[in-house]
Amino acid sequence: GLLVYWSTGLLVYWSTGLLVCWSTGLLVYWSTGLLVCWSVGLLVYWSIGLLVYWSTGLLVYWSTGLLVYWSIGLLVCWSVGLLVCWSTGLLVCWSAGLLVYWSAGLLVYWTAGLLVYW
Repeated sequence: GLLVYWSTGLLVYWSTGLLVCWSTGLLVYWSTGLLVCWSVGLLVYWSIGLLVYWSTGLLVYWSTGLLVYWSIGLLVCWSVGLLVCWSTGLLVCWSAGLLVYWSAGLLVYWTAGLLVYW
């Protein structure tokens, strides 16, 4: 029920329901319902119903009913019935029956039976 392996620059530990691997610049941890991977400039975290991915200049977060994506100059958020996108000089919001679009010097608002353009 237990395994430990060590060599120059590498460590592996395994037991029932648990795995840990370490090497120069890399760490992997796994247990029932959980996974964590780390390397220089990278992090991945997964658990039941949750995922987080981070890398230099990028973040992705997902949970049941929610998604967030961020990159330099861009943000996207999605949830059930809602979408928000933002970028430098641009914002778009959408929900059931509603749309808002804004860009430098322009605003558009739409809902059922109404359109505003400014």
